[in-house]
Amino acid sequence: MSNDAIVMNNISLAWEDKVIVEDFSCIVPFGSKTVLVAPSGKGKTTLLHAVAGFVKLLKGEIIIDGKKLISGQMAKIRSQLAYVPQDFPFSMRVEDFMMLPFSFSYNRHLKFNYQDAIRLMETFLLDTSVMDKPMTEISGGEKQRVALVTAILLHKKILLLDEPVSSLDSNSKSKVIEYISQNNEMTVFSASHDPEWIGACTQKIEL
Repeated sequence: MSNDAIVMNNISLAWEDKVIVEDFSCIVPFGSKTVLVAPSGKGKTTLLHAVAGFVKLLKGEIIIDGKKLISGQMAKIRSQLAYVPQDFPFSMRVEDFMMLPFSFSYNRHLKFNYQDAIRLMETFLLDTSVMDKPMTEISGGEKQRVALVTAILLHKKILLLDEPVSSLDSNSKSKVIEYISQNNEMTVFSASHDPEWIGACTQKIEL
């Protein structure tokens, strides 16, 4: 069995008809905390979208846990990934948002564990009273932590995180970084500008 969670071979990507990633290759080992570093607009988010299967490649290939990223493999691949975006355009209650991914076809074998959710929220210094609030009424930092908790509860092999601590205050950021850094089995592929997050990662890749 390969130790490589994600392998990208000479991939090129476009956004709005403009090539923004060209002939890019990298390897993300299982258990690593890998961060993409690049100025804004250079394709970090698009690259994460490509790994999640949301964006088609212009060329090259992506291999996830030994499976080539092609349409026929998407259900298997998505059963191994959890993606946390920068923005959360949802108006539903926080608890409903957290339960939503468990309704997806590739997650139906999983069950939402309320007590585990509460424990993680407390670990991330997130007031559990937000569970009853609409997503539109909580802060950006609260949304990020809600999304991180949800992703972790899915117990996926690989987490894709886009600017995961950009809206967090110093204390909650430290708690999130500490939790993820100390979880040796968790594989993280992220994009970030945050110096603390970048410093805590085990592999930095410049795009």
